[in-house]
Amino acid sequence: MTSLEPSDAGFPPRDMWRRDTWIRASMVSTLDGSAVGHDGVSGSISTTVDHDNFLRLRRDCDVILVGAGTLRTENYGRTTNTIAVVSNRLDLSPSLRLFDRDGGGARPCLLTTNTSAADAPAWLTDAADVIACGEKRVDLERAIAALAARGLIRIHCEGGPTLLGDLAGADLLDELYLTFTPQLLGTPTRILSTVLPTARFRFCDVREQDGTVMIHARHASVPTTATQ
Repeated sequence: MTSLEPSDAGFPPRDMWRRDTWIRASMVSTLDGSAVGHDGVSGSISTTVDHDNFLRLRRDCDVILVGAGTLRTENYGRTTNTIAVVSNRLDLSPSLRLFDRDGGGARPCLLTTNTSAADAPAWLTDAADVIACGEKRVDLERAIAALAARGLIRIHCEGGPTLLGDLAGADLLDELYLTFTPQLLGTPTRILSTVLPTARFRFCDVREQDGTVMIHARHASVPTTATQ
């Protein structure tokens, strides 16, 4: 296996894309499939190699896509990249770091339902752009189109399992970087949760560094090379 290099893991050329956007996901797992540690967060199962790769994958994206549960659990702060949060109910606290405008970084987007958008409290609309994308649940096709309309076409998803499952179930996921760290935990949380049929993927690469293994896979319909 080949070690990870700083130049790896960029978005593919546009002529390889299945649609006008490209959705890449990045997740970490233990050997037995646990997506979080016993403390309920992914950071406790990460390694230095995984963390470095986590930052590398963020560098060239236009937007970081996360579910509301992941936002609450991991308590994301703002970054230079836009962070877009999928939330049906907008049950979010003003104490979350993402809504601290004094911390700098890009203004976040909240992708939610029509009703939740209409009822959003003033503090939330002051801190983020609230975008209506569905009736009873967020329509991910509409949500992705809303991001694309803002020029956010290189989409990097960091989970959690429900959002990743919904993207896969809707056949919207183009690429996955899955890092395995050498631990056995047995927690019930896995990287993906869905009851819908999922798309077929093709392994592109497997790399190892200091005991951490990263698997790279792309949707089976994506061509293996760009047009010359």
